[in-house]
Amino acid sequence: MTSTTLTDSRHAVEEAFLAFLHDRLSEEVRAAARRHSAAESVSPVSERGLRLLDELVRGLENGEAPDHMSLGLLTVAYGDHPDFLPRWNRWTPED
Repeated sequence: MTSTTLTDSRHAVEEAFLAFLHDRLSEEVRAAARRHSAAESVSPVSERGLRLLDELVRGLENGEAPDHMSLGLLTVAYGDHPDFLPRWNRWTPED
């Protein structure tokens, strides 16, 4: 049986997908932090992006799944990653 974490009353998300997202987003946070530390100046938009990534990672670490819209966007963003499983690609605009 597949273990799941509820995102809301309508959607359940496989824990393996949440772990995958945590790993990918953690990589993104580390890379963005490296870019920020190497930059002479950092734009407010870039800083906001890093904060958003960090919030997603912290939420996952606290056992919280991203909201439905974020899950859809992350599915599109990481759908071509070699560790992405096809069964995770189930979020559609109609959901």
